[in-house]
Amino acid sequence: MKYPIIIIGGGIAGMAAALELAKAGLEVLIIEKNESLGGQAAAFACMATNQCQKCDACFAVQLRAEVATQPKIKVMTRYEVIEVAVNAPTVEKSDQKSSSTQYAVKMQPVMGKPGNSRASIVIFRTEVVLIASGYQPFSAEVRGEYGYGRYLRVVSSLDLEQVWRKHGNLKSTYGHLSQVAFIQCIGSRDRRTGNPYCSKVCCGYSWRMARRMQWDYPEVEINIFYMDFQGRRCDFLTDLNPRRLNDKKISLIRSIPSRAYQLPGQKVVLDWEVTESGQKAQAEFDLVVLSVGIVASDFNYKLNQQLNLPIDKGGFLLPEGNCRERRPGDLLAGVFCAGTCCGAADIWTTIIQGKSIAGQIVDYIDSNH
Repeated sequence: MKYPIIIIGGGIAGMAAALELAKAGLEVLIIEKNESLGGQAAAFACMATNQCQKCDACFAVQLRAEVATQPKIKVMTRYEVIEVAVNAPTVEKSDQKSSSTQYAVKMQPVMGKPGNSRASIVIFRTEVVLIASGYQPFSAEVRGEYGYGRYLRVVSSLDLEQVWRKHGNLKSTYGHLSQVAFIQCIGSRDRRTGNPYCSKVCCGYSWRMARRMQWDYPEVEINIFYMDFQGRRCDFLTDLNPRRLNDKKISLIRSIPSRAYQLPGQKVVLDWEVTESGQKAQAEFDLVVLSVGIVASDFNYKLNQQLNLPIDKGGFLLPEGNCRERRPGDLLAGVFCAGTCCGAADIWTTIIQGKSIAGQIVDYIDSNH
């Protein structure tokens, strides 16, 4: 190929795909808007206790280290893609029947990067673009009935991640904890927020957080409010049996609280309805954790406008956007997508998607060159 493959997004899917493409002998350029590679997963803390909980957070570190050793992978961090435009198809003189669509990827430094100005805008041209721009976490403030942003002891699951990564435990930030509640499906499976889909990761994610929390606080009692449990890992589903739950002091409550309010002593009160009986219930907690879901990035809407890439009702790029079967010269020929920009997925699934799409890209290049 005359130009390198451009991967927009240096998260889990982007790095996994880049490594496979480099192994196939192809030149790759990763464009990442953050300071370093890893995407959202780079902010996750390891959930290991006395044993690995298979949270997969370590894959972000491992993939980043592998990318750094690959000479065929170039990385531009703290650059944001502002436009992807279609150029006229190029035709090789040696074969008038072979042509390929060329794309102009325009980017600029993010705010705060030295030399940030209009003159700093960079344009790269390529015949293959992989969209791996990831997702954005649901904003917990939208669910105002829980008081996130107003009550100190109502936090998001991502807030806990940051505390664990910074301090290694929760005690220095939250002090003694005896009663903790997790509320599932914040921003997913919720038509009121426009997100009726399941985020697929929150159940196992919260369960591992609860076990890690009990490693820090052996005496803590945890209540998980849920609709129903979804999980990929067999060990996670096996844990959800009454005997093991009693051993771990974790209670599952099949109900979603209707509201939260904070008492003068900083304890938080939750109100809910018991699903089986319809009775009203109430309890006080030292900490309430909102398990936020996955929502589509605003970048998807920009691509929809610029390239007419198909998106679903939630704003995720549709898998049909992977255009290996389109004819060279078509509008979307050579544009691929992978990872959570295409829909909610856990880390392991995202890695598999990245590798799979890399294989499709290799096939596409072989068939057109």
